[in-house]
Amino acid sequence: MTRGFDATVPDGIYTAADLGMSVSANWTLTGFNALHQGLLRVVNINLTYGGATVTAPTNGDITDLTPFAGNLPAGWLPAAEVAATGARVGQHGATVILSATGTILLIGMDPGTTITSGSVVTFGFTYPALA
Repeated sequence: MTRGFDATVPDGIYTAADLGMSVSANWTLTGFNALHQGLLRVVNINLTYGGATVTAPTNGDITDLTPFAGNLPAGWLPAAEVAATGARVGQHGATVILSATGTILLIGMDPGTTITSGSVVTFGFTYPALA
C-alpha cells in the first residue's frame, strides 16, 4: 500500500469519478472535490441519505454507516485515522472518520439526531499523507 507522496498522482483537484469512488446503496453524491497538493490532502463531500431512519441514542453512537462502496485509493491515504471537520447531518453535528485504509464511516451523531431519507450529510477532511 502506497502512502504519502505519490508521483503517479499529479497535484490538482479531483472528482469522485477521478478517484474511482462510488456511493453505497441508500446514498446519493451531491458534491465532492478533493485536492492533492504535495503531502496535503483535502476532501470535501456532500451526500443525501435515502435509507431507513437511524436515530442516535443518548451517547450519540450509531451503527456505522458506510456511504462509499470503495476506499480512497493509494496516494490519498492518511497517515492515521482522521476525524472529519464540520461534519453535519442537516443542522446537527456528526462524527465521520477516514480510516488509514481509506474507508469513510459515519459513526455518530448528536444525541437524539435522526437521519431519514432525504437527510443531507456534509463533511470534509484535511490531512497530511504519510511522507
